[in-house]
Amino acid sequence: MRHLSVTIGLPSALLIVSLAIACVEDAPAGPSDYGDGLLPRSGIALLGSDYGSSSLSLLDPRSGQLVASGVLHSGSAAPGLSVALSGDVVFPSARHPEGLIVLIDRFPGSVLTLFDPIEGRVRRQINVSTGFAANAQDLCYVADRVYVARHESNPLPGAEPFDQGDDLLIVDLAEGSILGRVDLAGLADEGLQARPTRIRAHAGRLWVALDHLSDDFSRAGPGLVAVIDPERDVVEATLRNDQVSNCTQLAIVDASRLVVACTGLFQAGATAQLASSGLLLIDAASLDPGSPGSTVRRILGAGEDGGSAPFGFEMAVAGGQWLLVSRFGDLASGRPDEVQAYELRALLDDDPATSAVPHRIHVASSAYGLGGLLVDEVAGRLYVADADPVRPRIVAYRYDEDGFTPEPAFGAALSGALSPRALSLY
Repeated sequence: MRHLSVTIGLPSALLIVSLAIACVEDAPAGPSDYGDGLLPRSGIALLGSDYGSSSLSLLDPRSGQLVASGVLHSGSAAPGLSVALSGDVVFPSARHPEGLIVLIDRFPGSVLTLFDPIEGRVRRQINVSTGFAANAQDLCYVADRVYVARHESNPLPGAEPFDQGDDLLIVDLAEGSILGRVDLAGLADEGLQARPTRIRAHAGRLWVALDHLSDDFSRAGPGLVAVIDPERDVVEATLRNDQVSNCTQLAIVDASRLVVACTGLFQAGATAQLASSGLLLIDAASLDPGSPGSTVRRILGAGEDGGSAPFGFEMAVAGGQWLLVSRFGDLASGRPDEVQAYELRALLDDDPATSAVPHRIHVASSAYGLGGLLVDEVAGRLYVADADPVRPRIVAYRYDEDGFTPEPAFGAALSGALSPRALSLY
C-alpha cells in the first residue's frame, strides 16, 4: 500500500523505446482471438479488489464484455502460485516484453506474479522483499533486467544482500535473481525518505517520481524526481521543485518532455495540500546534471485552474494532444473523483494558468471511487474503471482532436464482482 488509506490505481503511458531501454507501455491491443488456453491473446486486464482479496479478469476491448472472470485470484492454488494474492495488488506501468500480465503485490508481500494469458497459468513469482515489507510500487524493463521501485526502508538491514530498501531493486528478467540496487535514500532531506513510486524510461534514462515523505507520512519535503543512468546504475541527477510535494506520477508528453503530478501532503489539511499539489514540466533534452533545477518547473498548481481538488494518482497522454489527470474527491463534502483533460499545447504555454482549462471527462461514483484509467492509442479510446460498490463498471470514451465522447454501448457486466481498481492493456 501507499501512505494513504485510499485507492491507488495505475495509469497508462506511451510506448517508449530508447536505445536499450524498453519500458514497454500501452502498446495497442490487437484482435481478441483466443489462444490454446481459451483466453484472449490480447485485450484489457482488470484487477478487482475489496482490500482483503484481489481478482484478475480479462475484457474484450472491442465490446467491453468480461470474457474471463477471476482467472487468478486470492484463493487460487494454480501451479506456480506459491504466494497467494493479497488485497493490495496493482499493475506496473510497463508492459512485459513477452506479453505476460504482471501483478505487483505491494504490501507486505512485495511479490511479482507473471501470468500467461494465453496458457492461463502463472509462469513465475519473484519475491522482491529481501526479507522486509518493501512495498514495491512499479517496475521498468531495461534489456534483460527489471528495475523495481521499493517504497519502504528496512529498519534492520544487513540480514541478506540488497535489503536496505528505499531504492530501485535490479532483477534478472529471465532468472528472477537479484542483481543489485540503486540507492535513493541519500536523495531525501534530513528526516525524510525518498520513497520511489513510478518509473518511466525516456531519452536513455530512467525517471523516478519520489514521494519524499517521513517514515510516518506526516511530513513532506519538496517535490523530487530522480534521474537514473541505467548503463552505470547510478543517480545522474535529482530534480527538485519547492512549490510542490509528494510526487506520485509521470507521463511522457513528447520526444523531450515529461509531466510529473504531485498530490501534496494529505496530512497537512485540505488547504495546505491544495497549495502544494501541482504539475511539473521536465525538459529531458536540456538536462544538466550540474544544474538540474533548470530543467524542471511548475506549470500548473492544483488551484490555479479554478478547481479545488488536488491532482490524483492517475495520469496519461491521449493522441499526443490531451493530458489526462485524476482529481481527488473529498469524503467529508461528498465530492467525487474526476478525470479531467488538458490540451497539452495550452498547458505547456508560458502562462498556463490563464490558458489551460480542464475539460471534465468522467465523474466517479464517489470520493476515491476512481478505479483507474487506460488509453488505447490505436483504438482512440479512453477506458475508466469506476469502483461503485453498487454498480461497478468500466466505461469508454472515444477521443479525437475535438474532445471525448462517451460510448454508451460499451460496458462489462461487473455486478457481483470485486470493485475494479486497475486497468492495463496486454
